[in-house]
Amino acid sequence: MNRSRFAGFYSVFTLTLALFVFTYVFTGCFYETNDDVILTFLISGVFNQQPLPNLTLYLHGFSQGMAFLYQILPNVPWYGLILYSLLFSITGLAFWLIYQHLRPRYSPGKIYLLLIFLYLANWYEHVFWFNYSRLPILFAGMAGLVALVDRQLGKPFTFRQALIPGFLLLVAFCIRPSLAVFGFLLVMPLLLYSPGLTFSFRKSARQVLPFVFGCIVVSMVMLVQDTPAQKQYRRYDVLKSQILDYYWCCSPPVNPADKLLYAGIEQWFLADQNSTKFLTQHAADSHFFWQQVALAKLMQFLKYLVFDQFLAVSFIAGLLWYSRFSWRKKDLYWLGLYHVYFWSILVVTGLFFKIPPRIFTPAISLLLLVHLLALPVAINQVKRPVYARVLGLCLLLAQLYKINHRVGWQQQRQHQSEVVWRQVQNNYPGYFIIAAGLENELRALRPFKTYALPQQKLLAITSWQTLDPQYAQFWYNRTKQTNLGEALLQLSRQEKVIWISNPDFMFFLQRFFKFFYGRDLQFSQVKLISSPTSPEKLGYYKVKIKN
Repeated sequence: MNRSRFAGFYSVFTLTLALFVFTYVFTGCFYETNDDVILTFLISGVFNQQPLPNLTLYLHGFSQGMAFLYQILPNVPWYGLILYSLLFSITGLAFWLIYQHLRPRYSPGKIYLLLIFLYLANWYEHVFWFNYSRLPILFAGMAGLVALVDRQLGKPFTFRQALIPGFLLLVAFCIRPSLAVFGFLLVMPLLLYSPGLTFSFRKSARQVLPFVFGCIVVSMVMLVQDTPAQKQYRRYDVLKSQILDYYWCCSPPVNPADKLLYAGIEQWFLADQNSTKFLTQHAADSHFFWQQVALAKLMQFLKYLVFDQFLAVSFIAGLLWYSRFSWRKKDLYWLGLYHVYFWSILVVTGLFFKIPPRIFTPAISLLLLVHLLALPVAINQVKRPVYARVLGLCLLLAQLYKINHRVGWQQQRQHQSEVVWRQVQNNYPGYFIIAAGLENELRALRPFKTYALPQQKLLAITSWQTLDPQYAQFWYNRTKQTNLGEALLQLSRQEKVIWISNPDFMFFLQRFFKFFYGRDLQFSQVKLISSPTSPEKLGYYKVKIKN
């Protein structure tokens, strides 16, 4: 690499670092969902004061390394540091590819302004509103784009050239395999053909097949290593997603037992044997889906597109409009087909699965990168009229207003989560805490802060991690009961046990145990957990079993 390329590399690195630091200082960094909080608690050992290194579904290899680091230096926020380091690396690589592609045609100043615009239009959300699910999509997509750039530069696809994209795809698979496949599918047609390149079946096959073969091999290795209990966990995870995430089923039940079980699943009370039996007995209902769900999911998709990605989509539309005369006809035809392919994947994903911002935004990020890497040489000669510049400025101001609004909202949520957590830390030392719904109030905790409960043991009985057989060992070790319902009954009889939940969930548990276990549980609130920013219903409860 010559001196000028080194200069470009360091300047792009500095710009990326500056954007991350600016975001952290002036807007803050937040978690999008409670998934990252739960993962942090599992890996660091907040739950039951015992780390869970092997997460079965996520962060293969990473979780084991983080758990080891938490044991050595427990006061370092390893989860946030490591995953944000990955995000920083993939952001720098993306910006570097854009810089190298545009450097022959534009001055460095214009490229830096374009990268800042790209960050504000879309990429900032990955830093500001973090979720681990963003990483596998970005890494897998970038694996394809790095291979594309090598092909644009005329480099033969050798083993050495495949190392970087192969490594990126491996990282994506280790974080979450299904989203790695999704990210790679979004850019796979680029390895078959892209503007400015001559189609060659042999070259295309040489680039695509190693990635496909690698994905299959890594997936098989992960599946072979699963124990029967972990395979059952994977099955339960899919079944609960059919109801809670994909809404494939089902109509509200009518008989009392199913109504109770359905109410519990809606509150993520999943691990009781009656709940898992309910999951296995309910298959996808196509009539319910098309009559009750499909339209609402399509409207949600359009909402994300119009309100969350309006600047990015407008920028892509502008690029297409002003470069339409600069492409060859077959390139323009290919780009149209690619858009049909890309948006079909997104619509199908949003309709039949789910496509929240943590999936939608990185997908649009990849589409932006595709268009910037496919810019024709002649586009810099196209004049943009004044009205186009004014419209672009108005859209940018609207984006800045949206960011500012989100910052205020997220800071309020984060303050609320911090207040709740401090009260959990400072009350009932030496107690065993059973929590239901607490994770919903902790979703906005800080990625770069450590959280611990050195004086209490915490067992969360709601959310997806309760289906993990390794997590079930937490209550088995204390009660010798494999079923969560029986374990909760035994825990309720023990000394120094306190519950954290809300009145609605307590009322549900009373009905649930009365119906399925014939036990009359009486919950009494002994202390309110309040937050000054929002009136919460969380509180501490004591339980008595009457019969």
